[in-house]
Formats: sequence, structure tokens, C-alpha cells
Amino acid sequence: MKTIFCLIGFRAAGKSTIAKALGERFRVPVVDMDIVLESRIGSKIPEYIENYGELAFREKEHELLKEILSDTFRSEQMILATGGGVLDFTENIRVFEATDHIEIAYLMASPESLWERISQEPERQKVGNLNGLDAVRQLLEKRDKNYKKIARFQILNQDIRATLCELEKIVEKLWQVGPGNFD
Repeated sequence: MKTIFCLIGFRAAGKSTIAKALGERFRVPVVDMDIVLESRIGSKIPEYIENYGELAFREKEHELLKEILSDTFRSEQMILATGGGVLDFTENIRVFEATDHIEIAYLMASPESLWERISQEPERQKVGNLNGLDAVRQLLEKRDKNYKKIARFQILNQDIRATLCELEKIVEKLWQVGPGNFD
């Protein structure tokens, strides 16, 4: 049975790091949408958005998401890490909701923690002009309801080891019972 475990959440919430660790732990492919998108568009995401606009980027992201969630995508089991703004394109919410072979976890973090991580990497600040804690708070507040709307699991990522341990238990059960079969 095709089964995808998907991590969503704000930029710098730990999606890519945790997805990679889960993939190694369970020996399944990991698809990091941002990495795949950068490969396909031939540039870094902030550069692409600067040149073509956010809507053009979100459309590329949408097409990739549909491809990954389709029955024709290559893997029976996989870990998927989305970009932080994947739900900004409303159609992606519908795509997730219409997919029955996926379980979604929302990696949560405080605005302060997110800003601390984002501020360490200036490249991450470019998309959405995240130039301070208030900007992070505002964007997180805007996105939070959609993250919660589609995620079965909400995990506060304060300590990566504890978060990984909690997610390993969820993924292990997912591989056993299949999506939609959690108590």
C-alpha cells in the first residue's frame, strides 16, 4: 500500500532535518520539496521568486505536490518534507485533503525559536521578507490555522531528539496499519 508521511510547518521548524533522519531510520526515500524544486527550476527559491514572482513559484510547487501524491510517483513508502508556504496556495490544501494515502504531521515551534533559526541564515529571510520576530509572528499566525486544518498530528519541536522519537513511533505505526487507521 502506498503510504506517505508528510511533515509540514513553518520555515526552520525542522522539516528537512527530521525527514532525513526518519528516512534513514526506516530506510525509505525522502522527498524534500524545496530541494526538488530548486533542482527543477535551476536556482535557489528566493532567486526564482525575485525573478518570476511568488505566484509562479507556488504554481511550480503545486505541480510537484500533485506529482508526488499521485499514484504514479515512484515509491510505496516515503517521507515528504514540504516547503513552509505550501499551504499558501489554497489548491494544495484540497490536494492534501483528497489524498487518502498520506498522514501529515505539523512541526510546531515558537516564533522566537523560528526567528532564532531563520536569523542564522540570511537566505531564509528573503522569501516573505522575514526581517524580524514580528514578521515571523504575523506570517505564522496567518499559516497556523491551515497547518492545523490538514495535520492529524501536531508536534512541538523544542528538542529535535524528543521530536524525532515521537515521530518515529507514529511512522512505525503508520507503516503497520496504513494511513487513516490510527486510533
